[in-house]
Amino acid sequence: GLMAEEEKGGAPPRTAEGNGNQADALRRSQHHVPEPPEIERAWSLTKALLTEVARVSRNLNAEPRLVLLPTKEEIAHAAGLGPETPEHIDYEAPARRFQEHCVASGVACLDLTPGFVAAADRLEELYFPRGGHWTSAGQAVAAEALFQWLAPELCPSPNSPSEQTE
Repeated sequence: GLMAEEEKGGAPPRTAEGNGNQADALRRSQHHVPEPPEIERAWSLTKALLTEVARVSRNLNAEPRLVLLPTKEEIAHAAGLGPETPEHIDYEAPARRFQEHCVASGVACLDLTPGFVAAADRLEELYFPRGGHWTSAGQAVAAEALFQWLAPELCPSPNSPSEQTE
């Protein structure tokens, strides 16, 4: 989802070569104004729900895991494919807040953004035109990232220290 920030002042220009992420980050750090109250309330509720999921999981002797699902717009922005970012939109805010919550709560988290950015040359094939849902190609990108993240724990190699016997 998109997080809006009310910002004032001049923003560094985006270059044709880059995707503007550094310029966007610099602009936000120099001209940050708190997010609107409805965004703060929504994030507060989201954090409370994620905290409860982690608590219930741990009570059931299960280790909680969270996965961030990026929007098509976030991927286009991260890959430098979209138009210049309007000053009031912070495409990195959801991932940033998600990662901050994961670190603070001690929950293992996976951000699927890098895998989708790597496949951004076929971005239109990854998402359906409306609704933001993944196509089978998008599901394959997510599945590969999840496999790479979980496989070492679920399918340890025969030579891993936990599997060696003396």
